[in-house]
Amino acid sequence: MSEHTNTVLPTRSPVHYQKCASFGTGSVVILGPMADDDASDRALLERARHNLIAARKVLAPSAVSVARSLDLANPNQWTRYESGARKPSLAVLTRFCDQYNVTLDFILRNRTDGLARHLVPKLTAQQVLMGLEPAGEPAPSETVQSGIPAARPAPAAPSDTPRPARIARKESV
Repeated sequence: MSEHTNTVLPTRSPVHYQKCASFGTGSVVILGPMADDDASDRALLERARHNLIAARKVLAPSAVSVARSLDLANPNQWTRYESGARKPSLAVLTRFCDQYNVTLDFILRNRTDGLARHLVPKLTAQQVLMGLEPAGEPAPSETVQSGIPAARPAPAAPSDTPRPARIARKESV
């Protein structure tokens, strides 16, 4: 039977740590996340919670109506998500996004690229009313954590480009 020991490996500072287990073969297995990851997860969940509230206030009459439209078992379940008492699953978030035509990118990352143009001013206005930082598109040079470049800005609307002059036709009699 192999012997194992638990150790705590310090990283950037004494506050940040990873719990690791070392097994007889010298392998190291991560047992717990770094404390910094927990803080970023909490911030992400808080942002998602606020964006769910903003989207629901713009797109649905009540939290109960959202719960019913998503076929949640309890009509008050959406209220629990909004209050932070419960965390919605990815399946529930995806159904919400499909049902109400918003993107997970808006809910989780506060990005407006990919949203229908008519929703952007309504959602950002609701965020301002709630005292939140309004959503926006990523800067062209910004990349997501995976290293994939962010979406390019949308091309200018056709009405912004000059139209060629029309030539009047003579009608023959």
